Amino acid sequence: KKMVEADPQHYNSIAVTTTYNLARIFEAQCQFQRAETLYKDILKEHPNYIDCILIILVHMLLNCFNTILYIHLGYLRLGCMARDRNQIYEASDWFKEALRIDNEHPDAWSLLGNLHLAKMEWGPGQKKFERVLKVFYEM
Repeated sequence: KKMVEADPQHYNSIAVTTTYNLARIFEAQCQFQRAETLYKDILKEHPNYIDCILIILVHMLLNCFNTILYIHLGYLRLGCMARDRNQIYEASDWFKEALRIDNEHPDAWSLLGNLHLAKMEWGPGQKKFERVLKVFYEM
């Protein structure tokens, strides 16, 4: 308990990581409702997470393990789960929510492009992929 009180940010980061990993396990086991609940719980507490992948290198560079930065895949994972259930409009909404947080996120644009291709909407799909390439080449 003393350790948690001494560094609550560190232990909160561990809790978020553990929750995300559990959601991934539920998703892999096709327990989509349980996974979706956990992803949404994480996003309630951390609405700006986009990728849910712990960037360890950044973590090490910032204050020697005192600050952990996450990019949370929550929105994208929820979108992929909806897509896999053939709920295309819901999937699109989740991907667009990720873009609301980071309008240049290439995975979100690619996933939206794939939704268009699945519906044989070639023009809008191509525009999404061109946007990814434009961002890439401007770096």
